[in-house]
Amino acid sequence: MKKCLLITPLSFYNFHSAIVKEISSRGYFVDLMNDEYPETLFGQFLGNFFNFIVRRITIRRFSDYFSQGGKHYDLIIIFKGRGVSINLLDLLRANSDRVISYNWDSFGYFNGPLKWLNNVDSYKTFDFTDSANHNLNRVDLFSEYVVDDFPEKNIDISCVMKNHSDRLVYLDKIYALLANDYIFKVFIYEKNVLTLVRNLLKHPVLIYKWRKHIHFKGLSTDEYFKFISASKFTIDFAHPSQTGVTVRCFQASACGTRVITNNEYVKKSSSLNRDNFFIYKLGEDTKALAYFVENNLFKRPLISYRGIASFVDDLLS
Repeated sequence: MKKCLLITPLSFYNFHSAIVKEISSRGYFVDLMNDEYPETLFGQFLGNFFNFIVRRITIRRFSDYFSQGGKHYDLIIIFKGRGVSINLLDLLRANSDRVISYNWDSFGYFNGPLKWLNNVDSYKTFDFTDSANHNLNRVDLFSEYVVDDFPEKNIDISCVMKNHSDRLVYLDKIYALLANDYIFKVFIYEKNVLTLVRNLLKHPVLIYKWRKHIHFKGLSTDEYFKFISASKFTIDFAHPSQTGVTVRCFQASACGTRVITNNEYVKKSSSLNRDNFFIYKLGEDTKALAYFVENNLFKRPLISYRGIASFVDDLLS
């Protein structure tokens, strides 16, 4: 059996489990490692502010791993790669036949991969701007969820989000406009105490206002998709430094859920039905948004589905 080493953030929802299942179905035995070490709250702090320390610790961890012997891989796949360095890539290439990488973040948010992307056999991104500026192949994300029958919709507007940048501002603006007429359900995930403090300093009033909806434990995959599939509309807010289409857009589309988003790049994705999306940016007039929701509340959207098999096909090509 062929062997694959998957290097990916293991704290990014259940992303790695879906990838492991798909790669395994293609005849690979898959080993898993995190893309940065240490895997602790302190490690996340170091990764944000002292990334060079994380890179040093990460290469030591991988050096120990490969020193055990018998660890040669047919394929190594790196997702994101916050702890990856050129020296680590030399080690990975010495212990594999092929090394490829994919990034669902943008270089405007984290530019570490710019130092090593030319040292892999293939580097692909979800980001339109990074693709154009650095001559990289762009690959859309996917939904691992498949709807057999059109789901029952008992939530008018939902918001399931990890708190960062101006997401709370965006949610609050839409809520103020529509809450009197529509049923909202909100789940705000706060990664840890450090991110809560940072967001509290930035938006103290909104953190207090939405405090009952803030959680340190994320939803399970099943809970998340029940949440999204039961919604007629859901809110998506892309980080200002990103121009790629978030995974939520593909998941919502697979659930027959329309999306309110600040990300105009959804219109450029051939994998999505454009009619299911409304682009609303902070500071814009809200009348068109209110009309979009009212006009589509009882209309069934067309489901568009891009599955993980298509994503992995594009990744490996």
